[in-house]
Amino acid sequence: MDIFTAIREFGVFQAGLLLGILLGAVYDLLRIMRRIVPHGAVLTFIGDFLYVLFFWAMLFTFSVGAVHEIRYYTAAAVSAGFFAQRFAVGNYAVKLLGDLGVFLRDRLLIKPIGFIAKTLNKAKCAFVKSD
Repeated sequence: MDIFTAIREFGVFQAGLLLGILLGAVYDLLRIMRRIVPHGAVLTFIGDFLYVLFFWAMLFTFSVGAVHEIRYYTAAAVSAGFFAQRFAVGNYAVKLLGDLGVFLRDRLLIKPIGFIAKTLNKAKCAFVKSD
């Protein structure tokens, strides 16, 4: 292996790390949406399954596009970037942004809808009593 091939392979490894970080951020967005809009185990499974298909499609596309074949080090680089992002930033971002989203959902959506429902219920009761 000459020096130019090693430099190229290292560049591919760095690009794989970056792709893993981006895929980790996409998964964190999925996790944040789960915290804001809770749903059951079936929808969670479907979402995770679709994400895994997306992840592997991106890994395959990256591997074939970068080195024209699937290599173990490209999969290792993408996986390392994914887990580095997840443990360095991802868990904290999901907690912080998820809690912020739940707070905003409650303040901007749930409380106004509850107020409107109470008002409409009072109006309905007033009309029912008048009959």
